[in-house]
Amino acid sequence: TDVSNLPVLEEEKFDTMIADMEMAAYTLEMERFAELLSELEKYQYKGTALVDVLVPVRRKVEMSDYLSAVEMITREKNALTDKER
Repeated sequence: TDVSNLPVLEEEKFDTMIADMEMAAYTLEMERFAELLSELEKYQYKGTALVDVLVPVRRKVEMSDYLSAVEMITREKNALTDKER
């Protein structure tokens, strides 16, 4: 995916979105979770299109495994953050 036309997601907003997704997973607000995931997929983070790295997360969501999905997103974020250091 071409990242040049994707908006950059700041780390602080990414953390907030992950926290919101975690809360949606715990409270079983699946529509809210799906909205947040779709929102994340519109961004790039550290030069990587999130839609590309979130494919396995989307599969977890399809299997209704929301907490694993949140863990995967957190791992991807940390990997991309560490890569830049």
